[in-house]
Amino acid sequence: MRSAIPSLLLIVSAHALGAGAVTRFIPHELPKLDLPGNIFTSPQAINDAGMVTGESGSSQVTIGMHAFSWSLGQPMLDLDEGSWPATAGLKINQAGTIAGDATFCPQQDGACASQPIVFLLDGTIVELEPVYTGYLVVTGINNNDQVIFNRVQTPGSSNISPRYWSPMDGTTILPLPGTAFSGYALDLNDSGQAVGYSVGGGYTAHIWTDGTISSLQVEPGGDAKAQAINNMGVIVGEADFDGTRHAVRWLNAQAAPEQLVTDPAAVRSTATTIEGDGTILGTWTDSDNRNLPFRIAPEGTVDLLTPPDHPGGTLELVPVGGTPGGWLVCLHMSSFYELQTAVWVPGEGWIFVNDRLVGPGSHTSQAPVDCNANGQIITRGAVWTTPTFLDPMPPGDVDGDKVVGINDILAVLAGYGQCPPHPSRLCEADVTADDQVDIDDILGVIDNWD
Repeated sequence: MRSAIPSLLLIVSAHALGAGAVTRFIPHELPKLDLPGNIFTSPQAINDAGMVTGESGSSQVTIGMHAFSWSLGQPMLDLDEGSWPATAGLKINQAGTIAGDATFCPQQDGACASQPIVFLLDGTIVELEPVYTGYLVVTGINNNDQVIFNRVQTPGSSNISPRYWSPMDGTTILPLPGTAFSGYALDLNDSGQAVGYSVGGGYTAHIWTDGTISSLQVEPGGDAKAQAINNMGVIVGEADFDGTRHAVRWLNAQAAPEQLVTDPAAVRSTATTIEGDGTILGTWTDSDNRNLPFRIAPEGTVDLLTPPDHPGGTLELVPVGGTPGGWLVCLHMSSFYELQTAVWVPGEGWIFVNDRLVGPGSHTSQAPVDCNANGQIITRGAVWTTPTFLDPMPPGDVDGDKVVGINDILAVLAGYGQCPPHPSRLCEADVTADDQVDIDDILGVIDNWD
């Protein structure tokens, strides 16, 4: 059979390239656990392998909520099988070990008791601490199955202390300065170093290494919070600089603070995430008091991303996560108080998940929860009934096999001229997202040929 490629190359040479191919997402609705009366699934976290955890079930006591593990194309696994009244998977590492919590409600006084737990890969469930009433938030798990969480210091109290758990040593209450009444561990790296801050007459940024505490440097009299640490030991957060709170980086536990955002357009800023390659994500506040995202590339380029052009304006645009390719996934809140997923793709700009799923002008909230390094995104609706797994396809990929080739050309030809006008990113053959399937879409496939 004569190859179609030479003929296609003739088309390219005879036709100037039009609009380029764009990233397309295939939406997959997350299933529910097979439980009588199950009404919702709420995803919480995704790892780079595409494994998702969260909770699925019902608030009815006879059903309960169950922590789950799920991957695309695989059945959803019930992690606790009803052993607790309610459990949730909250954090997941790259191997699939999950940190979460169990909740015991209702109590006679109306308060809920809870305890932190870990779901190991062999099916074992480890109770990290006893059950008691009061604040509990699980904030991280690293690739060595070490976990950090924050809990009231004694049952029913209001003061918080950070905790660290390892498979070898169990739970350790991380120390705080004598002047502090509460503290929080917010992130940890694969070496087991945790970062956070304490509260007591102000905020003090800390790093905990092997159970010992060190305070990070700040300007004299200044406050600071450490938010994240990567495997190189680089720490980011926020600190006072000349009386103004801005994003900060400490190159190590002994380093001086470095102000990251100096643009006068930013009234204040905070760094929330640092990737393994040094990419930093955070939020800056403009003169209209809007929270907007920024990204700092490994070589130091600072991008204060401006509000997207979208009906209803922008109240908040808060980064949820990013990818090594420069993508940024944000929670977008419009002036109508609708929550939407906004994705910044370099060279393409802002993509709105609501528009992509149900068309422009939709009043269905779709909030981002987490994303991974491969651009896979999990979202959930305002009432937790429409959780979605968004799987990105490479530009030019029409049939969804993540390879751009002859089958995609054939798919464009099969859909030639048949694209519905809205929303264009749902039209699989419209690889340029210009609301029509034509020669530009064939060229878009060829331009991205694997």
